[in-house]
Amino acid sequence: MKSNILLISICILISACSKKNSTESSLVFANNMEGIHAWNENHPLNIIKTEKAHSGKFVCNVNSEFPYGSTFYMKLGDISSKKLKKLKVSCWLLSQDKAASPSLVFDILDKNKQSVEYLSKDCRGVIKSENAWFHISNEVNMEPSMRSNPENYLKVYVTNVVPQAVQVDDLIVEFSE
Repeated sequence: MKSNILLISICILISACSKKNSTESSLVFANNMEGIHAWNENHPLNIIKTEKAHSGKFVCNVNSEFPYGSTFYMKLGDISSKKLKKLKVSCWLLSQDKAASPSLVFDILDKNKQSVEYLSKDCRGVIKSENAWFHISNEVNMEPSMRSNPENYLKVYVTNVVPQAVQVDDLIVEFSE
């Protein structure tokens, strides 16, 4: 009996010590491009099937014909009732031509949907060779009041305005509270 009590006490102690002691939580929104195809009968024309997808079978093709990739678009107050501290975005890019000119964009809009801050990360330097997947990411401090206003909207997307296409897969938008 004493050994059972000792064993249970040790398990409780180990469990209590192993828990992450952090008050920061995260909210994650992921788009592997399959969901857009599977859950929408009006498939966007730039969501294409390819054997070269980073995961699954679909990617978002972004070029001068379709200069904007699949877009995360939400009102900040609908994401969380708590104040957002940080935004981290990551995705995988593939280009068949190093002349592609992809950028990762964060566009913060006010309640009237007017842009109040436009942040763009040039991703050309990430593409080191053709026909290979490269991971990109960017973080934004959301604590300035203008950025974290719950009435604001957030758009996140990859853009590429040149004819040389870039393919986007596994887009992840993550917020920390």
